[in-house]
Amino acid sequence: MSIRGSTSSAYASIIGKHLIPFFGPMKLQQIRLEHVQSFVAQLTKDVSTKTLLNTVTLLRVMLFSPKGSSARKQGYIHSNPVEGVELPSIEHEQVAPPTVDQVWKLIDTAAKVNSLGHGIIYLDGFTGLRRGEILALRFEDIDWFQKELVVNKALSKCKATDGVHKWLWKIGPPKSKRSLRRIGLSDHVIQLLSRLKHAANRSDEFIFCDKQGNFIDPDFFDDHIFQAIKKAAGLETVRFHDLRHHADFPIMPTTDWRQRLGGARVVSRVGIIKGFPERPTVCQQGGIVLV
Repeated sequence: MSIRGSTSSAYASIIGKHLIPFFGPMKLQQIRLEHVQSFVAQLTKDVSTKTLLNTVTLLRVMLFSPKGSSARKQGYIHSNPVEGVELPSIEHEQVAPPTVDQVWKLIDTAAKVNSLGHGIIYLDGFTGLRRGEILALRFEDIDWFQKELVVNKALSKCKATDGVHKWLWKIGPPKSKRSLRRIGLSDHVIQLLSRLKHAANRSDEFIFCDKQGNFIDPDFFDDHIFQAIKKAAGLETVRFHDLRHHADFPIMPTTDWRQRLGGARVVSRVGIIKGFPERPTVCQQGGIVLV
C-alpha cells in the first residue's frame, strides 16, 4: 500500500507517542477490547478528537486489516480487539480565519523586517494555497497572459535514504486530484510576482527559494521564517495554514470555492475585494464573495 510521506510521518508519530507506550509491553494475543477502551479513555484526556480517531483507526488497521501486513494477516490474532470500542462524539471545530487586519499586519510586519516570508504570506492571503503548494511553485507555473497560477505539484515528506535524516521533503503531486487547479490572480498579485521574477537569476527557478536556488524546507519556513514574523506582529497563535481560511474570491474562474482551494472543507470564508497597498473591503457570504 502506497501512502504519502507526510502521512507516513504522522503514523510514525502516533505509533511512537501513543501506541507503543501503552501496548508495547503487551503481546498481540493479550490485547482485548477492554484494553483498547482503557487506552481510548486515557488518550481522550490528552489529545484532540481528530488525533484520537486517527490513532484508533491506525490501531485497527495494524491489528485487523484484511490488507497489508496486519497482525491478522500474519496469523497472530483471530479476532478484532478494536471492534465495539466506544469513541467520544465528534465535535466539529468552527473555522475561525484570521481577520483582514491580522493578515495585513502579518504582511506589513514581514515587509518591515525584509523577510522572505512577505511574498509568501501575501500570495497565500490571496490564493489560499497550501504551504507545500506555494513553496513548490516555479515561475513557469504562472500563466501571465491569463493571469492564473497553475497548481500541479507540492512538497511532501518522504523517508530519507542518506543515513543522516529520517525524513526529507521532495516535490511530487499535490494532495489529491481536486488539488490540480488554476487560480485567478489579481493585478496586485501579478505585480508582486513580476517583481520577484525580475529579481530572480533564472526564469525556471522556484518563486520562493534559498540563496542556492533550492526550495525552502517547509519545516524551516514554519519554525524560523513564519514564526519570527508572527511573533514580531504579536500574532503568535496564528498558523500559516489559517491563511487558507482567509483567501479572497473576487476573480475566481468558478464560483465553486472548494475547487479554488483544492478540495478544502470550509464552513465560511472571508474574501478580500481590494488589494494591496490599499486596505481591503470585505464581504462574507458562506464561501462566495459577491462583487
